Amino acid sequence: MTGHRQRTPARHPRTPEESTQPEQRLDAGVDLHGWRLLTRWWQVDRAAQWPRHQHREHELIWDVSGTVSVTMAGRLWLVPPGAGLWVPSGTEHEVAASVSSSFACTFVEPESTPAPWEEPCVVAINPLTAEALRQNSIIDVALPLRDRIADVAVGMLSQAEEVLTLPLPGDPRARIVADALLADPADGRCVEDWARVAHTSARTLRRLFVEETGMSFLQWRTLLRHRQATALLADGLTVATVAVRVGYRTPSAFSASFRRTMGQPPGRFAQVRQG
Repeated sequence: MTGHRQRTPARHPRTPEESTQPEQRLDAGVDLHGWRLLTRWWQVDRAAQWPRHQHREHELIWDVSGTVSVTMAGRLWLVPPGAGLWVPSGTEHEVAASVSSSFACTFVEPESTPAPWEEPCVVAINPLTAEALRQNSIIDVALPLRDRIADVAVGMLSQAEEVLTLPLPGDPRARIVADALLADPADGRCVEDWARVAHTSARTLRRLFVEETGMSFLQWRTLLRHRQATALLADGLTVATVAVRVGYRTPSAFSASFRRTMGQPPGRFAQVRQG
């Protein structure tokens, strides 16, 4: 896949992949070199997507700058700043990154390292955990020490409070609507208009969203807009700009709706996320 490269942390030596394979694909096979953990970094210059794939290894996606989302287990996950996303071995997933994003992937050998979780989940990453994970990118660490660092890194992982995730419908009629709104959350067409796009009736489309997402069409679209808004706010965009991009006519209408879902106004949310 072109347009993306692995990012090397300035403080650490490069791994073999980072020094010799700058265009390594995220969805390619992973060579752990006999290690239990291996951390690698990616950076994209323009928006990038890795199509559905799976790894034999467990995968932890973390150290995100910009916006990185993962589609798996019938849900759309946004990898939050200061946290990571656990992808169990063999789990099919798709990854998307916005322009100028970067992130780390730590791959975990499943046979020698028991999985902390069997299902996808959000994982807390504190500074000590992050440093232990980074140490597993260094190639000149003796194996006994590397194993001890791996034990420490995995042992410090803890499940975090679930962030805003979005259930995705499986029925192709509802999914074509969902995919269109994921691409453009500001699209304000009504359910009747979307039903024509999906070649079904408005009544059927409403029923499909309730059955497959647990929400009405309007509730699902609102949650989608708020989820997309969190990523834009984390990227430093103003509340007014975000309001327009996710389909609200005024910043005040967006703020009121966002607060009902998130429990705080978007300006406060942005301050917390940006530290």
